[in-house]
Amino acid sequence: IVAVGVIIGARSCSGGTGDPDNQVTIVADTIAVDTVAVDDLVSPDKRPIEKIVQLQSGAEDEPEPTGSVSVSCTPKGSTIKIDGKSVGTTPKDIDGLSVGSHRVEVSKDGYESKSWTINVKANGTSYLSDALEESTGSIKVSCSPSGSTIKIDGKSVGTTPKEIDGLSVGSHRVEVSKDGYESRSWTVTVSANTTASVSGDLSLEQKSADRMVSGRVLDANREPIIGATITINGNIKTGALTGFDGEFKLRVPTNDATIVITHVDFKTLEISASSELSTIILFPRKTAKSGSIKGRDYVDLGLSVKWATCNVGASSPSGYGNYYTWGETSTKSTYTENNSKTYGKNFGDIAGDSRYDAARANWGGSWRLPTMEEMVELKDKCIWTWAIQDGYNGYLVTGPNGNSIFLPAAGYRGGSSLYYRGEVGRYWSSSPYYSGAYFLFFNDIEQLNVLTGLGRHEGYSVRPVSK
Repeated sequence: IVAVGVIIGARSCSGGTGDPDNQVTIVADTIAVDTVAVDDLVSPDKRPIEKIVQLQSGAEDEPEPTGSVSVSCTPKGSTIKIDGKSVGTTPKDIDGLSVGSHRVEVSKDGYESKSWTINVKANGTSYLSDALEESTGSIKVSCSPSGSTIKIDGKSVGTTPKEIDGLSVGSHRVEVSKDGYESRSWTVTVSANTTASVSGDLSLEQKSADRMVSGRVLDANREPIIGATITINGNIKTGALTGFDGEFKLRVPTNDATIVITHVDFKTLEISASSELSTIILFPRKTAKSGSIKGRDYVDLGLSVKWATCNVGASSPSGYGNYYTWGETSTKSTYTENNSKTYGKNFGDIAGDSRYDAARANWGGSWRLPTMEEMVELKDKCIWTWAIQDGYNGYLVTGPNGNSIFLPAAGYRGGSSLYYRGEVGRYWSSSPYYSGAYFLFFNDIEQLNVLTGLGRHEGYSVRPVSK
């Protein structure tokens, strides 16, 4: 068969009138047109062929095989990425993927992302179905007074201080309340895998009290004080006197009134009318002491060591003084793990080492931090009485020999804040505990112990001792 002026370099041809479809197949190296009319071709017997002739240029390359991935992860609308390229949102079938391994990532705001390696087979479909976990964070609530009720989004979750975990990412309403105090609330944004902090003091309710209060006034040895004067805001006309057992009764008009307790032999004490008045301790006008070392007074309690009358940094037994990170000898504006010099490091007992002992470094002489054993001795062998001295809350600690020291509830420092002053006391020992240290803990609800903490970065009080 001859295709005049159309096919160049034909290698073979077949077909003709004997072909049922009247088609001619021509295999050529070079083709100038895709199709030719039959009347451009002639058969060997010179008759025209009235069909379309399909021209083939030889075998073509076969397309690369592909497969697909069906992604149906929840929640719906999660973003799908394959090999780093965004391809849509769930649920979705992704076609035309090359055969072999592909990295599939599914993500959505407020959820933890997930990723998988999927093997795509030729002309097949790989199925991926899973559920993303919701991202969570936590809120640490450390408002005063301790024991205040915490509500998050209207649901009660405990009392202060407390860290609430497993909260969804986003905004939450935090409310803190306690009977006799004005409630406070905050809107707190929780981020994934982080802890947000809420702190602050609740204010006393300013409303009429008009109630009768009673109490008992004792000295440091817990003996009743007879003839102490109890007044409202110092007005003798509204006053009362303590009897033979040190007891008194007094009508209080408002919670914001001040109760004043005076006696010729004891220091005057002023207390808020909203305070607990069941037992009140008065201290002598001159503080008892047993002696002094390097100009610092101490009291012999009848224990293995002498205890200082004041905290480091304080000028009186009731003063809070300074706050120190364990193993550091100076104060700072913020207290964090990042700026702690000893956090996470291995140490032995630091008692008397001026490089790390805040008592020795600041007071000199034989003063040092108490050991864990000496703190346990103070806890177990002394009588502890919650008291108020010079208007400051704390514990009167009376030794086996009848002598006493006062440990103020100075609170503690974390970050740049002071927490639970007047409610909690935390005092460092010299003894390490793994990556933390032992410390003396007490609060206003009669909890008292020598505890261990895994952190050393918070600022606690220091009460020195000496042999």
